[in-house]
Amino acid sequence: EASSAGLRQATTARPGLKALFMTGAPDGFYIGQNLADINYYTRNGLESYVADTYDLQSWESFGDIDADVIFVDNRAKGWLQPDQLAKQIPTWPLHPAVQAGQVYPWQNEYVPSYQGFTPVLDGVAAAVEAAAVLD
Repeated sequence: EASSAGLRQATTARPGLKALFMTGAPDGFYIGQNLADINYYTRNGLESYVADTYDLQSWESFGDIDADVIFVDNRAKGWLQPDQLAKQIPTWPLHPAVQAGQVYPWQNEYVPSYQGFTPVLDGVAAAVEAAAVLD
């Protein structure tokens, strides 16, 4: 409950902050949406970017995504991490959130328990506290 309250406090202090949860691949990226963790963050005040599809998105469209903070899937096996994205994807460094250094890990695999989810929730709250709404 304290961690949930921390996220609510962080989101209340940053009205309008929008988060993108994504998984990166060499040929495109997936937008995380309608997943249990993201839905929980949303219910606790974090606005999350939602796409019209679950299909692979083109890196050419990455710059058009309206997000102030980006959470990148941190499952290393098979998915690109921020340092790899910076080296391999030309459009990655052009996004305002990337330029502002507002990129954080998205731990979407966790033990589904209070003890397992609390550090994940605390990490999201800390990222929100450190982020700013971008113009």
